[in-house]
Formats: sequence, structure tokens, C-alpha cells
Amino acid sequence: MLLGFVATCFALFLPYLRAMGKVVGGQQEFCGPMAKQQRMAVVTIAATVCALTPDAVDWKLPTYALWLIIVGSIVTCVRRLNRIVGTLRVR
Repeated sequence: MLLGFVATCFALFLPYLRAMGKVVGGQQEFCGPMAKQQRMAVVTIAATVCALTPDAVDWKLPTYALWLIIVGSIVTCVRRLNRIVGTLRVR
């Protein structure tokens, strides 16, 4: 449950970070590796596998999917921040 909450917090923070980049004078950064489309792909694949293979829950597939989203979101935050800062330094 905590992993779902943390993944949700990152999912809410990433678009906020993108919008704030535009507000401070940079450009909106849509770079990944865990942008919205990738997060939704991970969730869709994990849910489909869990629906088709009941043992996937025993393999803790949903937990691994959430960890993948969290780690990927952290990398995405760092990449977006670096690109926004780089754009602002050029100006």
C-alpha cells in the first residue's frame, strides 16, 4: 500500500515539475524514462499478466511493477531537472 502511495506521489509530481519548468522560463520537458506513457504501459502489462496468470501475484509482480515505476520516476525527475537547469543556464 505504501508503494502505491509513493508511486502516486511521483506520478503527481512529474507533471508539476514539467509545468514549473515552463513557468520559470525553461521549456516543458516530456523526457522519460518513466513519463506518463511508460508508467501506464508498466501498469497495463502488470495488470494483464496478473489477470491471465493468477500465480503472478504470488511472484509479487505488482510490487516489482511499483518499484519499477518509483525508480524510473526518480530518474525522470533528475533528468527533467537537469534539462530545465541547463536551459535556464544557457539563457
